[in-house]
Amino acid sequence: MALVVAVALGLGTVLVLFAMTRGDDGAAVPAVTPLTPRQASALADALHRNHEAQGATFRLVSQNSASGGTVTLEGVVDWSQTRGRAIVHGYADADGPVTEIAWSSDAVAELRPSQDGLLAARSESPGTFVLRPATTRDDPLDRLIAIISSLATRQPENAQLIMQNPGAGFLRTDRLRDTDVDVLRYSERSTFWIDIERGVLLRFEGRDSSGRSPVIVDLFDIGPREVQLPVVSTLPLRPPTTGTPAG
Repeated sequence: MALVVAVALGLGTVLVLFAMTRGDDGAAVPAVTPLTPRQASALADALHRNHEAQGATFRLVSQNSASGGTVTLEGVVDWSQTRGRAIVHGYADADGPVTEIAWSSDAVAELRPSQDGLLAARSESPGTFVLRPATTRDDPLDRLIAIISSLATRQPENAQLIMQNPGAGFLRTDRLRDTDVDVLRYSERSTFWIDIERGVLLRFEGRDSSGRSPVIVDLFDIGPREVQLPVVSTLPLRPPTTGTPAG
């Protein structure tokens, strides 16, 4: 059943109309219309354009489905070198909170204030990052890093194949950070907010590889970024742990 929803925005009375349908569980979900060739091309090229741009500033917000807490990463990514660095808010695991991370293609460095005493006992400076191997399967932070890294691809996709994907479609037009965008669904688990005029991806919505945690990534100032990797501790590499949002 289709519904029409009117929303009042701003100081005046601005009506935004969009169609909604009911899913199998009774929840309202946006109605999807077929992609135009231009929209399909924008989807096909979006991640390749990021690869060509080499980097971006980003803000990632993820909600943990178990606790309802929120993890936020704010930082920069260099897709050309598979590197990134971000301030972390709201994440902790058995070893305590993580306040900053940096990563390369095969390792992750974490800043953990709870380990400053151990670092001092080993004559290392407090505030030194601790290194560990990267693993997208077991570590929640690594699953978020994998999403950021996946937002750039070496080759564009095939627009015709995207149009044939039953999960793809046009959701609505919207406005994001003073920019008109088309909100396009690539699949049932991923949605792209694209500035069609420039072919630029401004926002990605999806889930991490576990399928349980919703994720929103906003991209800003897309272009080359130099990511300085931190000095790391000589502490033994810790095994990956299962983390949860702090609080």
